[in-house]
Amino acid sequence: NNTKRHFLLEAIRQNKITDYTGAGFSAFNGASITANDSTSPDGSTNATLMTTTGTSNELIQQAGIGVSSGQPYTISGYFKLKSGTLSNSNNAFKGLDGFNGGGITGLTFNSTLTSEWQRLSFTVTSSGTLGRVQIKCEDAAEILVWGLQVEEGSYATSIIKTSGSAVTRSADV
Repeated sequence: NNTKRHFLLEAIRQNKITDYTGAGFSAFNGASITANDSTSPDGSTNATLMTTTGTSNELIQQAGIGVSSGQPYTISGYFKLKSGTLSNSNNAFKGLDGFNGGGITGLTFNSTLTSEWQRLSFTVTSSGTLGRVQIKCEDAAEILVWGLQVEEGSYATSIIKTSGSAVTRSADV
């Protein structure tokens, strides 16, 4: 009898990120990853900590994400600034290679990340068959990540948990 409640019915979707917590990402150029560092938005202690020292091109990423050329993909994730100040213009959540013609498409963190969890997402059209997702920070900072997702479609859906491989959620009926 509560008029404020509703059902969330979602279409079939596949999360192409193989570790939605970010712990399975690769770290480059001095960045480091600490799995299960903090409490995530779902209340579990499974948020991944990305630590950077302020060196150029520090990042974590998942490469080799299989996509279909010419299709829309929504890239999303939850982020929280644990410590540090973000001022460098190269701090961003990005889709590269097979996303948007090989160029860099994404969101800059500097004016966005706070000490509260927030979901960031953007939609791109794929231009190849392999893409990568990158989280880059060139300031000395600690950024918590969780709920990373790449899904074919023009909008983000609820988190599809993955651990080692892509996972498909059936359509709700």
